[in-house]
Amino acid sequence: MKINIIMKGIYCLFVVAAVAALCGCSSSEESAGPVQKRILLNASIAKVEELESSEAVQSGKEHFTQGDTFTLVVANAERQYDLFDFTVGTTQLLWKEVTVAGEDVKVNFSACYPVQRLANGKFTFDLGTASEQDLLLAAPRAVTVDDETPVNLTFRHAMHRLNVVFTVDADARVDAETIRTVCTARSKCGVNLLDGSLDTTDPTTADFTRTGGEVSFLVVPQQASDVTLDVTAGDISKSFTVGSLKPGLGELKSGMQLRVEITVKEQTIEIGSITIEGWEDQGSIGGEIII
Repeated sequence: MKINIIMKGIYCLFVVAAVAALCGCSSSEESAGPVQKRILLNASIAKVEELESSEAVQSGKEHFTQGDTFTLVVANAERQYDLFDFTVGTTQLLWKEVTVAGEDVKVNFSACYPVQRLANGKFTFDLGTASEQDLLLAAPRAVTVDDETPVNLTFRHAMHRLNVVFTVDADARVDAETIRTVCTARSKCGVNLLDGSLDTTDPTTADFTRTGGEVSFLVVPQQASDVTLDVTAGDISKSFTVGSLKPGLGELKSGMQLRVEITVKEQTIEIGSITIEGWEDQGSIGGEIII
Protein backbone atom coordinates (compact mmCIF):
# COMPACT_ATOMS: atom_id res chain seq x y z
CA MET A 1 0.00 0.00 0.00
CA LYS A 2 2.85 2.37 0.87
CA ILE A 3 4.52 1.51 -2.44
CA ASN A 4 1.37 2.51 -4.36
CA ILE A 5 1.22 5.85 -2.53
CA ILE A 6 4.88 6.53 -3.27
CA MET A 7 4.42 5.62 -6.95
CA LYS A 8 1.40 7.89 -7.23
CA GLY A 9 3.42 10.72 -5.69
CA ILE A 10 6.24 10.20 -8.17
CA TYR A 11 3.71 10.17 -11.05
CA CYS A 12 2.17 13.43 -9.89
CA LEU A 13 5.58 15.07 -9.66
CA PHE A 14 6.34 13.90 -13.20
CA VAL A 15 3.10 15.41 -14.54
CA VAL A 16 3.73 18.71 -12.77
CA ALA A 17 7.27 18.84 -14.15
CA ALA A 18 6.04 18.08 -17.67
CA VAL A 19 3.42 20.83 -17.50
CA ALA A 20 6.01 23.27 -16.21
CA ALA A 21 8.33 22.34 -19.06
CA LEU A 22 5.56 22.91 -21.61
CA CYS A 23 4.74 26.29 -20.08
CA GLY A 24 8.41 27.17 -20.15
CA CYS A 25 8.62 26.35 -23.86
CA SER A 26 5.51 28.35 -24.59
CA SER A 27 6.86 31.35 -22.69
CA SER A 28 10.17 31.06 -24.48
CA GLU A 29 8.48 30.89 -27.87
CA GLU A 30 6.40 34.00 -27.10
CA SER A 31 9.39 36.00 -25.97
CA ALA A 32 11.19 35.04 -29.15
CA GLY A 33 8.26 36.23 -31.32
CA PRO A 34 8.38 39.35 -33.54
CA VAL A 35 8.49 42.72 -31.78
CA GLN A 36 5.41 44.83 -32.47
CA LYS A 37 6.55 48.05 -34.11
CA ARG A 38 4.88 51.23 -32.91
CA ILE A 39 3.74 54.30 -34.79
CA LEU A 40 4.99 57.39 -32.99
CA LEU A 41 3.19 60.67 -33.72
CA ASN A 42 4.20 64.24 -32.90
CA ALA A 43 1.20 66.50 -33.51
CA SER A 44 1.69 70.28 -33.42
CA ILE A 45 -0.07 73.42 -34.60
CA ALA A 46 1.96 75.84 -36.74
CA LYS A 47 3.35 78.58 -34.51
CA VAL A 48 3.77 82.24 -35.36
CA GLU A 49 7.53 82.01 -35.84
CA GLU A 50 7.06 79.21 -38.38
CA LEU A 51 5.00 81.46 -40.65
CA GLU A 52 6.05 84.11 -43.10
CA SER A 53 5.03 87.29 -41.28
CA SER A 54 6.88 89.42 -38.75
CA GLU A 55 3.50 90.75 -37.59
CA ALA A 56 1.85 87.36 -37.27
CA VAL A 57 -1.02 87.10 -34.82
CA GLN A 58 -1.75 83.71 -33.28
CA SER A 59 -5.43 82.92 -32.77
CA GLY A 60 -7.65 79.92 -32.56
CA LYS A 61 -6.29 76.73 -31.05
CA GLU A 62 -2.59 77.11 -30.25
CA HIS A 63 -1.56 73.60 -29.23
CA PHE A 64 -2.87 70.13 -28.51
CA THR A 65 -3.35 68.96 -24.94
CA GLN A 66 -3.85 65.52 -23.46
CA GLY A 67 -7.31 64.23 -24.32
CA ASP A 68 -7.67 66.14 -27.62
CA THR A 69 -8.82 63.80 -30.38
CA PHE A 70 -8.23 64.22 -34.11
CA THR A 71 -8.96 62.14 -37.21
CA LEU A 72 -5.90 60.34 -38.60
CA VAL A 73 -5.77 58.89 -42.11
CA VAL A 74 -3.11 56.43 -43.32
CA ALA A 75 -3.39 55.93 -47.09
CA ASN A 76 -1.49 53.94 -49.71
CA ALA A 77 -0.70 54.85 -53.32
CA GLU A 78 -4.03 53.35 -54.48
CA ARG A 79 -5.85 55.84 -52.17
CA GLN A 80 -7.05 53.03 -49.93
CA TYR A 81 -6.91 54.16 -46.32
CA ASP A 82 -7.28 53.25 -42.67
CA LEU A 83 -9.05 55.67 -40.36
CA PHE A 84 -8.24 56.25 -36.71
CA ASP A 85 -9.54 58.54 -33.97
CA PHE A 86 -6.25 59.50 -32.34
CA THR A 87 -6.43 60.81 -28.76
CA VAL A 88 -3.37 62.71 -27.59
CA GLY A 89 -1.72 61.02 -24.61
CA THR A 90 -3.89 57.90 -24.86
CA THR A 91 -3.88 56.26 -28.28
CA GLN A 92 -1.05 53.84 -29.08
CA LEU A 93 -0.89 52.66 -32.69
CA LEU A 94 1.00 49.66 -34.03
CA TRP A 95 2.03 49.17 -37.64
CA LYS A 96 0.15 45.86 -37.68
CA GLU A 97 -3.09 47.88 -37.33
CA VAL A 98 -2.46 49.55 -40.71
CA THR A 99 -4.15 47.16 -43.11
CA VAL A 100 -3.44 49.11 -46.32
CA ALA A 101 0.35 49.00 -45.92
CA GLY A 102 2.60 46.61 -47.86
CA GLU A 103 6.15 45.73 -46.90
CA ASP A 104 8.92 48.28 -47.43
CA VAL A 105 6.60 50.83 -49.07
CA LYS A 106 5.51 54.33 -48.13
CA VAL A 107 2.10 55.41 -46.92
CA ASN A 108 0.74 58.93 -46.40
CA PHE A 109 -0.27 60.21 -42.98
CA SER A 110 -2.74 63.13 -42.88
CA ALA A 111 -5.14 64.41 -40.24
CA CYS A 112 -7.78 66.94 -39.25
CA TYR A 113 -9.10 68.45 -36.04
CA PRO A 114 -11.80 68.30 -34.79
CA VAL A 115 -12.84 64.68 -35.54
CA GLN A 116 -14.73 64.23 -38.81
CA ARG A 117 -16.53 61.33 -40.47
CA LEU A 118 -15.12 60.63 -43.94
CA ALA A 119 -16.52 59.15 -47.16
CA ASN A 120 -13.94 58.32 -49.84
CA GLY A 121 -11.41 60.35 -47.90
CA LYS A 122 -13.59 63.48 -47.94
CA PHE A 123 -15.93 65.41 -45.66
CA THR A 124 -17.97 68.63 -45.73
CA PHE A 125 -17.20 71.29 -43.15
CA ASP A 126 -20.04 73.68 -42.28
CA LEU A 127 -19.21 76.75 -40.18
CA GLY A 128 -22.93 77.32 -39.68
CA THR A 129 -23.31 74.12 -37.65
CA ALA A 130 -19.79 73.28 -36.42
CA SER A 131 -19.34 73.39 -32.65
CA GLU A 132 -15.62 74.06 -33.20
CA GLN A 133 -15.08 76.38 -36.15
CA ASP A 134 -11.28 76.43 -36.15
CA LEU A 135 -10.67 73.56 -38.57
CA LEU A 136 -7.05 72.36 -38.53
CA LEU A 137 -5.53 70.28 -41.32
CA ALA A 138 -2.25 68.36 -41.47
CA ALA A 139 -1.14 67.81 -45.07
CA PRO A 140 -0.17 64.29 -46.24
CA ARG A 141 3.27 63.16 -45.09
CA ALA A 142 5.02 60.13 -46.61
CA VAL A 143 6.25 57.54 -44.11
CA THR A 144 8.00 54.21 -44.69
CA VAL A 145 6.06 51.23 -43.34
CA ASP A 146 7.43 49.82 -40.04
CA ASP A 147 9.60 52.90 -39.48
CA GLU A 148 9.56 53.83 -35.80
CA THR A 149 10.96 57.31 -36.38
CA PRO A 150 8.41 59.82 -34.99
CA VAL A 151 5.97 61.14 -37.62
CA ASN A 152 5.71 64.93 -37.35
CA LEU A 153 2.26 66.19 -38.27
CA THR A 154 1.96 69.99 -38.45
CA PHE A 155 -1.62 71.24 -38.41
CA ARG A 156 -2.54 74.57 -40.01
CA HIS A 157 -5.67 76.70 -39.84
CA ALA A 158 -7.94 76.00 -42.81
CA MET A 159 -10.29 78.98 -42.42
CA HIS A 160 -9.70 82.70 -42.92
CA ARG A 161 -10.02 84.94 -39.86
CA LEU A 162 -11.78 88.30 -40.18
CA ASN A 163 -11.03 90.63 -37.29
CA VAL A 164 -12.98 93.90 -36.91
CA VAL A 165 -11.80 96.53 -34.41
CA PHE A 166 -13.85 99.62 -33.52
CA THR A 167 -12.72 102.98 -32.17
CA VAL A 168 -15.47 105.30 -30.90
CA ASP A 169 -14.99 109.08 -30.92
CA ALA A 170 -16.06 110.90 -27.77
CA ASP A 171 -18.76 112.84 -29.64
CA ALA A 172 -20.43 109.65 -30.94
CA ARG A 173 -22.03 108.77 -27.60
CA VAL A 174 -21.89 105.06 -28.43
CA ASP A 175 -20.63 102.31 -26.18
CA ALA A 176 -18.20 100.19 -28.20
CA GLU A 177 -19.38 97.03 -26.41
CA THR A 178 -22.88 97.51 -27.87
CA ILE A 179 -21.80 97.71 -31.52
CA ARG A 180 -23.37 94.88 -33.48
CA THR A 181 -21.61 93.34 -36.49
CA VAL A 182 -23.13 90.75 -38.81
CA CYS A 183 -20.85 88.94 -41.24
CA THR A 184 -22.51 87.19 -44.18
CA ALA A 185 -20.22 84.81 -46.06
CA ARG A 186 -19.93 81.42 -47.67
CA SER A 187 -19.99 78.88 -44.88
CA LYS A 188 -19.35 75.43 -46.39
CA CYS A 189 -16.35 73.76 -47.95
CA GLY A 190 -15.33 70.27 -48.99
CA VAL A 191 -12.13 68.78 -47.61
CA ASN A 192 -10.13 65.97 -49.20
CA LEU A 193 -7.81 64.57 -46.54
CA LEU A 194 -6.08 62.27 -49.03
CA ASP A 195 -4.45 65.24 -50.76
CA GLY A 196 -5.13 68.07 -48.30
CA SER A 197 -7.22 70.12 -50.74
CA LEU A 198 -10.21 72.40 -50.10
CA ASP A 199 -13.22 72.78 -52.40
CA THR A 200 -14.76 76.20 -51.70
CA THR A 201 -17.25 76.32 -54.58
CA ASP A 202 -20.35 75.66 -52.45
CA PRO A 203 -22.43 78.88 -52.62
CA THR A 204 -24.19 78.29 -49.27
CA THR A 205 -23.97 81.35 -47.02
CA ALA A 206 -24.64 81.98 -43.35
CA ASP A 207 -24.92 85.01 -41.05
CA PHE A 208 -22.56 85.25 -38.09
CA THR A 209 -23.35 87.89 -35.45
CA ARG A 210 -20.97 89.35 -32.88
CA THR A 211 -21.33 92.24 -30.43
CA GLY A 212 -18.47 94.29 -29.03
CA GLY A 213 -15.63 96.67 -29.74
CA GLU A 214 -13.41 93.93 -31.19
CA VAL A 215 -14.98 90.95 -32.92
CA SER A 216 -13.71 88.04 -34.98
CA PHE A 217 -15.21 85.75 -37.58
CA LEU A 218 -13.90 82.58 -39.17
CA VAL A 219 -14.94 82.29 -42.81
CA VAL A 220 -14.36 79.77 -45.57
CA PRO A 221 -11.65 80.93 -48.00
CA GLN A 222 -13.46 82.96 -50.67
CA GLN A 223 -13.41 86.16 -52.66
CA ALA A 224 -13.49 89.31 -50.53
CA SER A 225 -16.38 90.53 -52.68
CA ASP A 226 -18.51 87.62 -51.38
CA VAL A 227 -18.21 88.73 -47.73
CA THR A 228 -20.59 91.38 -46.36
CA LEU A 229 -20.34 93.25 -43.07
CA ASP A 230 -23.40 94.95 -41.54
CA VAL A 231 -22.46 97.30 -38.70
CA THR A 232 -24.91 98.90 -36.28
CA ALA A 233 -23.56 101.47 -33.82
CA GLY A 234 -26.30 103.28 -31.92
CA ASP A 235 -28.62 104.82 -34.52
CA ILE A 236 -26.11 104.41 -37.38
CA SER A 237 -26.11 101.35 -39.64
CA LYS A 238 -23.80 100.62 -42.56
CA SER A 239 -23.47 97.67 -44.89
CA PHE A 240 -20.53 96.99 -47.21
CA THR A 241 -18.67 94.15 -48.87
CA VAL A 242 -15.11 93.53 -47.80
CA GLY A 243 -14.08 93.58 -51.45
CA SER A 244 -15.36 97.15 -51.85
CA LEU A 245 -12.79 98.43 -49.36
CA LYS A 246 -10.07 98.07 -51.95
CA PRO A 247 -10.42 96.94 -55.57
CA GLY A 248 -8.28 93.92 -56.30
CA LEU A 249 -8.29 92.66 -52.72
CA GLY A 250 -9.03 89.22 -54.16
CA GLU A 251 -9.29 86.01 -52.21
CA LEU A 252 -9.39 85.72 -48.44
CA LYS A 253 -7.01 82.79 -48.06
CA SER A 254 -6.66 79.91 -45.60
CA GLY A 255 -4.62 80.56 -42.50
CA MET A 256 -4.60 84.33 -42.93
CA GLN A 257 -6.23 87.20 -41.10
CA LEU A 258 -7.90 90.33 -42.41
CA ARG A 259 -7.94 93.15 -39.86
CA VAL A 260 -10.39 95.99 -40.45
CA GLU A 261 -10.24 99.07 -38.20
CA ILE A 262 -13.45 101.11 -38.07
CA THR A 263 -13.96 104.50 -36.44
CA VAL A 264 -17.45 105.42 -35.24
CA LYS A 265 -18.11 109.16 -35.26
CA GLU A 266 -21.20 111.18 -34.42
CA GLN A 267 -23.00 110.63 -37.72
CA THR A 268 -20.79 108.32 -39.69
CA ILE A 269 -18.70 105.16 -39.68
CA GLU A 270 -15.22 105.38 -41.19
CA ILE A 271 -12.81 102.67 -42.23
CA GLY A 272 -9.43 103.71 -40.87
CA SER A 273 -7.14 100.92 -42.14
CA ILE A 274 -7.33 97.43 -43.55
CA THR A 275 -4.51 94.99 -43.00
CA ILE A 276 -4.14 91.37 -43.98
CA GLU A 277 -1.74 89.71 -41.61
CA GLY A 278 -1.66 87.00 -39.04
CA TRP A 279 -0.94 83.39 -39.84
CA GLU A 280 0.72 84.37 -43.14
CA ASP A 281 1.44 87.78 -44.64
CA GLN A 282 -0.65 88.70 -47.69
CA GLY A 283 -0.18 92.48 -47.70
CA SER A 284 -1.80 95.59 -46.30
CA ILE A 285 -4.13 98.40 -47.27
CA GLY A 286 -3.82 101.93 -45.92
CA GLY A 287 -5.81 105.14 -46.19
CA GLU A 288 -9.26 106.17 -45.05
CA ILE A 289 -12.60 105.19 -46.54
CA ILE A 290 -15.89 106.75 -45.45
CA ILE A 291 -18.94 104.53 -45.87
